[in-house]
Amino acid sequence: MLRIFPSLMAADQLHLGQEVALLDAHCSGFHLDIMDGHFVPNIIFGPVLANAVDRASRNPSWIHLMVDNPSFFIERLTLKAKGIVSFHIESNFDFQYIISQIKEKKLQASLAIKPKTRVEKLFDFLNPMIDHVLIMSVEPGFSGQKFLPEVLQKIPVLQEYCREHQLSCSIGLDGGIVPALIPEIKRLGVDHIAASSSIFNYDDRIEALERLRE
Repeated sequence: MLRIFPSLMAADQLHLGQEVALLDAHCSGFHLDIMDGHFVPNIIFGPVLANAVDRASRNPSWIHLMVDNPSFFIERLTLKAKGIVSFHIESNFDFQYIISQIKEKKLQASLAIKPKTRVEKLFDFLNPMIDHVLIMSVEPGFSGQKFLPEVLQKIPVLQEYCREHQLSCSIGLDGGIVPALIPEIKRLGVDHIAASSSIFNYDDRIEALERLRE
């Protein structure tokens, strides 16, 4: 089943608590982008707000770290068990240490990859400790961009590699996802999507989320 995580980057920032309360019973959790202004030229959420949203929701959170130093931010996260923490293979990091940090917090370790990065770059990092892969379908950093259909070609390549090496990891897609894309996304076997404008650009958030689900 495809799990939908509303991405709060596009939500009403002055009323985030209300947005979370409204959608919590209708989604699989909330997706929060943490940025440092260096890895991407934007800043929006930090660990304090991510922790607050996680406490307010009954669901596990999905945190996307768009940062140069993932370890600094992971150390400050206090999330419910089984939440997802995605960090980029394009960032600077001590891979083994970051994985151990995530696992010590009983969270799912997720590798993220930008649209222009070849999916084969992931293969050097995949191992049984990796629970999840996030494939970006827009350039990270800003909401409202158009979906890049060429990234879908990465999914079967990744799946084939995982089968050949007996690895098990779920796959997430983030960026520009609209209802018309859902049938193909499901056919390819994507497990999680982060949806921002396709939910928060509409007055009726629940109806917009249900359009994605249908």
